[in-house]
Amino acid sequence: MNIAVLLNAHENSDTFKDTLESVTTHWTKQVMVVVDGKNWDQFRDASLPAMKLEGFHHGKPNAPFRNMCLGLMKAWDTWKNWADWVCYLEYDCLVGSDHILGHLSSSDKSTWMLGNDHKVNPGSIPFIDRFEGGATNLHYLLGCCLFFNGGFMARLSEENFFERFLTFTNFHTGDPRLKSPSGKEELVYDLSEWLYPSLAAKYGGAVEELACWEEAGWRGDGNRYPMRFMPELHEHWHEGACVMHPLKDFSSGTRSYHRFRRKLTTLG
Repeated sequence: MNIAVLLNAHENSDTFKDTLESVTTHWTKQVMVVVDGKNWDQFRDASLPAMKLEGFHHGKPNAPFRNMCLGLMKAWDTWKNWADWVCYLEYDCLVGSDHILGHLSSSDKSTWMLGNDHKVNPGSIPFIDRFEGGATNLHYLLGCCLFFNGGFMARLSEENFFERFLTFTNFHTGDPRLKSPSGKEELVYDLSEWLYPSLAAKYGGAVEELACWEEAGWRGDGNRYPMRFMPELHEHWHEGACVMHPLKDFSSGTRSYHRFRRKLTTLG
């Protein structure tokens, strides 16, 4: 089972490099870093154990959905005949083990996306409907760590999705909004969290949940996949975790613990 990783970064920080090291230690050496064009100078001449891709200038707190699409397009061009799965990962995630590799290997072929916090929403995102040319049933997955089946990547390519979306977003630059059945609207922080799971379901694939944070605790396999939007992970060191989020502080106890474990893995 082959996996490639698309790692999103906006600056060449210690936290980013710690996450990159965790990926190459536990998952794969096939990594592409897609960089916010605003800070490309920090990466242009940097020596990294990964391919580098200059993304569009983003420089905003909301998620860079155009850079994600660009990265996925380049990932398909690079690994389409090799990768069974492509993982999109944010810099403030941390990989702690290779457990997901076995999970992906044994997943049903109909599973096209995996991630945390899966939900179906009865509302609409007009931005997506305009792009798709009609109403789209909404599925959601937390955007910090998303696993794309190779079959889904192939279907996106067959639909000419990557080029169409980048062209569309050249001319449709407003902030997307989620509209409830009652007409109430709210800002969409990360369009990709809605776009890709919705397309996976629309094209006939299954969307699978690893875990979900429910304030009082975790649903699903929260011990191995403690990923949530907020707050920062701080309860303990998440010794048995496979992927964690958010961990923005390089010096946090959790990152320090897993760095030490990686050193033992390397020495072993």
